[in-house]
Amino acid sequence: MRQPTSQRMDYGLLRDEAFMILPDNLDVFSIKKEFQTLIPSKRRFEKIGTIVQLVQELERQLIIFPEKKGIHQFYIVLILVNTLQPQAIGSSLLTRVADLTKKLEPQQTQQPLRTHSAHFPKQEPPLVFSRVPTNIRDMLACDLEMCGGRDWEHFLLSLGYGREKDKVRIKQGEVDHIERQKNGDIRQIIDAVLTKFEDRCMQKKVNINMLDHLIKILKKEEIFLTPLNKLANKIKEEKKKRENNYE
Repeated sequence: MRQPTSQRMDYGLLRDEAFMILPDNLDVFSIKKEFQTLIPSKRRFEKIGTIVQLVQELERQLIIFPEKKGIHQFYIVLILVNTLQPQAIGSSLLTRVADLTKKLEPQQTQQPLRTHSAHFPKQEPPLVFSRVPTNIRDMLACDLEMCGGRDWEHFLLSLGYGREKDKVRIKQGEVDHIERQKNGDIRQIIDAVLTKFEDRCMQKKVNINMLDHLIKILKKEEIFLTPLNKLANKIKEEKKKRENNYE
């Protein structure tokens, strides 16, 4: 029996992790119809009743093929799940899937995002958008908490700075609501608001490099009386390390 490749094993671990946390009450038809043109057999398409079956069918059709075609469409499935139920797939898992998708993407091949029905408006390819990795979220939360005062709040309310701010910005009332939900725990507040902002960017079709965006915010005098250059540089170093892993 042929041994699975490292690409397939890496994909399999993330896929199985996602399968474990998929909500039971998803509108599967709204998601699977986005892939109808990729599944030529009407009988097979109609038999798909769960997200697991959808992914398995895409694997059977070699549309999800880690070694040659990548796992772009698996990432799309998870994005659509989160569009229907925000945060159903946690930011940590989605970031790891995005990273592996980028790593396995075939050279000189860009697969179009097949999400352009009335239910899911046409979007830019989501690979342009990657969530903030867990270790950088932790770094942000730790350093902003140590700053004291409300610097953490100024940071969160500045998400979207210089972009289509009115389209994706986090409002004061949203931060206040999350602050109450998290009982004032700054680390949990920052994680929850970042996730909300990321989800909104994807839903509103605003492609943004999150790490570059965070660095830009932290260095702005208009936002912080004293720019948080040290934290910005720490994130910049982490960004370089991640980029080097793909070379």
